[in-house]
Amino acid sequence: MGKQDWDERSAIWGGATAGLFVGLVVGLIRGNLSGTIFKAVIIGGILGLFAELLGKLGDYLRRKAK
Repeated sequence: MGKQDWDERSAIWGGATAGLFVGLVVGLIRGNLSGTIFKAVIIGGILGLFAELLGKLGDYLRRKAK
């Protein structure tokens, strides 16, 4: 497999990391730190999963159109 076949970056981890930072800020403001961080990381991971799937769908459609 070449570099183009396997990319180490993942939108899932990016979304979860962004959720961690957002959850940390919101949790500090609201006072419920652990619950807010947990929910934000889960939501970020789910959004990252959708972004990853949309990217794979776009790649599939681009290859099919050729």
